[in-house]
Amino acid sequence: MRFLSFPHLVLFPFVVVFLLSTSSLFGQTSPAFLQLDDALSDGKDIECSRLLATKANNAQLTALNPLAPVRRPYDILKYSLFMDWTNPLSSTGEVGDHRVFFGSNTIILRIDSSDVQSIVLNAVQMAIDSVLVNSVKYDRTITVNAETQDFSIPLAKTPKQGDTMTLVVYYRITSMQNSTNLFAPSGFYLYRKYRSIYTSTRPSGAPDEYIPERLAYTMSEPINARSWMPCNDGQYDKALMDITVRVPEDYSVASNGKLNEIRRDPQTKTATFYWKHEYPIAPYLASVSASVFRQFSEKIPRVSLPLDSLEIMYYVWEQDYRATIGDGRYNARKAFSLNSEILSTYSRLFGEYPFEKYGVVALQPFAAGGMEHQTITALTRTTLKVADLQYYGNDSLFFLYQYNVHAHEAAHHWFGDKVTCATWYDIWLNEGSARYAEALWLESKLGKRGYSARLNLVKTAALSATRPIYSTSITNPADVFTSAIAYSKPAWVHHMLRRMLGDDNYFKAIRTYLDRFAYQTATTEDFIKVFKDVIPNPPVPFDTFFKQWIYQTGYPVYNISWDLRPSSNGYAGNVSLVQSQTAMNGSDVPNVFAMPVTLTFVSTDGKRETRRIINTQRTQTETIIIPFAPVRVLVDEDEDILRVVNNQATAAHAPETTTRLALAAYPQPTQVGSPMTIRVDVPRLESVRVVVFDTLGKTVESVHDGFLPQGTYYFDLHTNIPQGNYIVQVTSGTERQAQLISIVR
Repeated sequence: MRFLSFPHLVLFPFVVVFLLSTSSLFGQTSPAFLQLDDALSDGKDIECSRLLATKANNAQLTALNPLAPVRRPYDILKYSLFMDWTNPLSSTGEVGDHRVFFGSNTIILRIDSSDVQSIVLNAVQMAIDSVLVNSVKYDRTITVNAETQDFSIPLAKTPKQGDTMTLVVYYRITSMQNSTNLFAPSGFYLYRKYRSIYTSTRPSGAPDEYIPERLAYTMSEPINARSWMPCNDGQYDKALMDITVRVPEDYSVASNGKLNEIRRDPQTKTATFYWKHEYPIAPYLASVSASVFRQFSEKIPRVSLPLDSLEIMYYVWEQDYRATIGDGRYNARKAFSLNSEILSTYSRLFGEYPFEKYGVVALQPFAAGGMEHQTITALTRTTLKVADLQYYGNDSLFFLYQYNVHAHEAAHHWFGDKVTCATWYDIWLNEGSARYAEALWLESKLGKRGYSARLNLVKTAALSATRPIYSTSITNPADVFTSAIAYSKPAWVHHMLRRMLGDDNYFKAIRTYLDRFAYQTATTEDFIKVFKDVIPNPPVPFDTFFKQWIYQTGYPVYNISWDLRPSSNGYAGNVSLVQSQTAMNGSDVPNVFAMPVTLTFVSTDGKRETRRIINTQRTQTETIIIPFAPVRVLVDEDEDILRVVNNQATAAHAPETTTRLALAAYPQPTQVGSPMTIRVDVPRLESVRVVVFDTLGKTVESVHDGFLPQGTYYFDLHTNIPQGNYIVQVTSGTERQAQLISIVR
């Protein structure tokens, strides 16, 4: 899932993230069509996909920590859900009785423990009208516990381990209004026709807009499936699911799987949609959306079976389908135009698309940028606003950023849907993988430039992570989806694995992971074990690698010093690499990050030699033979590591005498994506800060911030930034120098 952000915006996962500003891209206020509306405030034995795991002693969801994994003594095999949405869609309001609907859920389960006295299911904001246990009506009133968000069905007879039983739960929804918080218990949303797209205050200067049709939908991640259907609301317990929904006759229903049948009743003026899904699904990935939709589709050949096709189904409002102008107005066909490429790219990288269909439904208001409901992604309608390439100065990179949310949610059908995180503590397996897949898609379109640009956009967030990626200390559902920890840093973990192992090994391990846990759930340890099994001798042991990057915090801060002397076959450089990262505020930062580190030696005439060392010590000195006399040594020039490098120095054997602070940036101008060198003369040992600003004074990049001894230093500025004028400024003590630089196409 991702929340919305756009290019420098990037639609961020529902799953939750912060909004990146477009001002640094455009040097002005973000274009209106890139601004996010503030919706919602921001017969054959059935085999299940669930991995049986150690069960918790407490079979109830704890009120103290709603994220704590609960393993109940049964395994759901199949849900057959019916909901009658005739009332909410025929009414005119959004609250109270306008929202009421009735439903039933037929649940087939298998007992997988002994001495089971009752069945506990999750429910909230609903009333249980009656229950059948193996066709026998339970004769007592069942009350939903609002605190623990569940109800219990006592069993008249203790079943044996391995027994199956069928429950039918008849219920009605009692929620009074739409939630203004995605993490509050309200997974059913209802909006009236012609209401404002804004659910709170309309942003200053933004024109008001109105939704053209009445709309109802569900949104469940992380733990809100229980608010619209009784279920075992834990993602570890995947099951087959059929969904049947009755609506007024002019409405359509989008849901998981394939549409099996539509039955229309002229007398009641209703239509009943029967959706059948062929693959196990976690409750939070189930979805229903209903409105007066225009439905259209396309078919693409499957990568591994080109004679077979995959249907992609779209559900939008009629006016968004009819739109043909690409000037930032809602334009569904243009917005969805790259989905076939995205799915084909991922099928080549990760294995064939894993379900019977792919679909997209556009919703508004919708708080998330996108949500990866299995086979039916939900996107905020805002994503249908796309600009033409010319708007971005014919720059394909910025143009393609508009489609990042589509790439993200499509990737989730491998990472999150095909293989689902076993607990919310393992959410990085879903979100970080999907975030990294965005870079892989851009790489398929634009090569290294697209790949690197996407990673660099999230680097600052990745560096800002203040707790481990995997942490069982979180209790607030919203904290699960912290952008830096669930998305950005894990994307860099994938990048570092790929760079450390090479493409062949990395993708072999990824495909093995997706195949081994297909249609099941996986833990972080499961992911690690796959890499251990597939790649027996990595440059850094996997236990070490994952401990420092997943279970601890921080990143390496490198400092380099070196000297040079002639040798019989060139020059011998004694290079000292020092890590200087420190723990702050009790964080668990490794004293040493063990990583392969590349050192690039550069001569005055541009010759380059690269060596890779395995850095395992906080202070490590290596003697390296170079065929020429280098004047610079660059640490991790290609950014294979999530790191900070404090200095890239000239040769210590040939210091340049400096008497004053000086700055020079060249060449001028520099093309976007080409390297620019920043030379700084430092007159004395002092703290030196080198920063690049845009013309509005906003920091674009912090090049260096730390102590440097007297000497001349060269820094590489990566110019993957929009064309325009910028200011490089160096500050040391009371001295300050600045230079205007130009980045051009």
